[in-house]
Amino acid sequence: MKHAHRLLSVVLALVLALSCWPLSAGAAEITWSLPTLDGSTITENTYRNKTQVLIFYSGGMSGSQAASWPSQQTVSGLADAYWLSDPSIQVIAVESSRATQAETAAFVNAFGDRQGPVVYAYEGYQTMWQYWGANRISHTLCVILRNGQVADMWDGNSSVRTITSHLSDLNAIGEDPNVGTTLVSGQFRQTEARTLLAMVNGFRTGSSAWYWNSDDATKTTYAPGQLSPLTYDYDLEQVAMQRAAELAVSYAHTRPDGSAWSDLEINGVSSWAENIAYGYPSAESVFVAWREDDDPYAGQGHRRNMLGASLTCAGFGCFYANGRLYWAQEFGYTNSGAAATAPNDSTISVPVQYSKADFPNITPAPSSTPTPTSTPTPTPTSQPTSAPTTTPTTAPTTSPTPVPTSSPSPQPGSFVDVASGAYYEDAVTWAVRQDPQITNGVDDTHFAPNKTCTRAQVVTFLWRAAGEPEPRTAASPFTDVTDPKQYYYKAVLWAVEEHITTGATATTFNPGGSCTRAQVVTFLHRAAGEPAPSGGASPFTDVPAAQYYAKPVQWAVEAGVTTGATPTTFNPGGSCTRAQIVTFLWRAQGKPAA
Repeated sequence: MKHAHRLLSVVLALVLALSCWPLSAGAAEITWSLPTLDGSTITENTYRNKTQVLIFYSGGMSGSQAASWPSQQTVSGLADAYWLSDPSIQVIAVESSRATQAETAAFVNAFGDRQGPVVYAYEGYQTMWQYWGANRISHTLCVILRNGQVADMWDGNSSVRTITSHLSDLNAIGEDPNVGTTLVSGQFRQTEARTLLAMVNGFRTGSSAWYWNSDDATKTTYAPGQLSPLTYDYDLEQVAMQRAAELAVSYAHTRPDGSAWSDLEINGVSSWAENIAYGYPSAESVFVAWREDDDPYAGQGHRRNMLGASLTCAGFGCFYANGRLYWAQEFGYTNSGAAATAPNDSTISVPVQYSKADFPNITPAPSSTPTPTSTPTPTPTSQPTSAPTTTPTTAPTTSPTPVPTSSPSPQPGSFVDVASGAYYEDAVTWAVRQDPQITNGVDDTHFAPNKTCTRAQVVTFLWRAAGEPEPRTAASPFTDVTDPKQYYYKAVLWAVEEHITTGATATTFNPGGSCTRAQVVTFLHRAAGEPAPSGGASPFTDVPAAQYYAKPVQWAVEAGVTTGATPTTFNPGGSCTRAQIVTFLWRAQGKPAA
């Protein structure tokens, strides 16, 4: 899962271990009473006549209780849930990390919709543990109640799509009227697909592990053995197989139902990088195409994915349909540890969801899904030509070319989640057009402006904005920053040398920790040489003068870097999003033109 685990105190863990365990479906109901942001109080009986969806999220504003990315994704995603207005369902979003009423309101104002049907409650810490009695929890916890009893419950939710799936399993909601399901008939070729692992690992650990930098004059080169070989993740393989089948409907990184490739989750596993292709008759031929040996930087998106220094595992898929082979490579950071399986080479009809608006002529699946057919083994297509051609979404040519996961230099307006006129629009355009590039999208068409930035990402953004200066030392002072292959290794060393950060402790940097707004403006202030603010009174009631970030915040306000979360609050403990950090950085640089 794409989320972080939070460890409870020893005392609380012992109490919970002795007192309760997670309630199972149908267990005796519990009682609770929670205050809401609108000033009322709700209990387990307030919406007893409805299917209640309790979402226990972390909306705190500092430290280990800071709002997590899964919480942000879940709460913000509710707006797109087609079943949200169903009168038989009541969603109750419960802040459960002991955040104050003001902190909860700040989180909801940033990620929720107080005008909609969701009820926002707080002080839900004890209620959450009444349901979930184990000694560890991974926000976000979801509980579905029917007639006051637990009908379903799961931990670590990070997507409204997951909630939709659970509600659908309980027959609590109807089908999404905008999405249909079709059956794609074909044959998986997983014996062939799995041979890609040896090719990719030979590439990563051999003498050809290099790619052009954006100047097309210098290279990033890895010595033989410098990159670790990837392990095979059998859950990621399931993701790759589904994506390969989906490519037969719509050859694009956007899935046929309109969601991003990274939204596909199977057994709690999703992909962090994707390569796709079709028409190549063998694993070897598609691997050669993905290597892009003779292409400039702009054409080496696949190559950079396969050489990703931070990636540790992969799964591959191959599906034969429409007279051609469809290929997908999916990469991850942590192997799920799923048990090995025999390669799937079956002929089958794969259910694929699609947008009815985008694909009005697709034949929907019958009401009952047929069993896999036993059609003869198809024959692969002929070798595509070496001259690449533009590959359309439908009716592809017989000489296809692979499509990289991310564009190296997105053009203004290329991100569908960066709305025209958004406060961060100019900053995002500037960030992706810098050389070296400060950041790019999470895929071809998405920037993910509301995704939380980690400490490693923020110092890397600062380092790139400074021109990627070479650190004076190669030795890291931190026990959790030890691998020179990590993308942030040099950035952290540089940031320490420039006194931008001293680490989370004397021996750790905490690269994966969320970066708060206070930390970001402090980093920026130090990177600017720690200029003294004018000394005027702070406009923010939540920035005490004695805090380490008081002067940086005051400087940031005077320099026009930020105007605060509200006119009277800065929200120093709030997690900093991708949109906010590139905007802060752009303003600190004087709002340069893209």
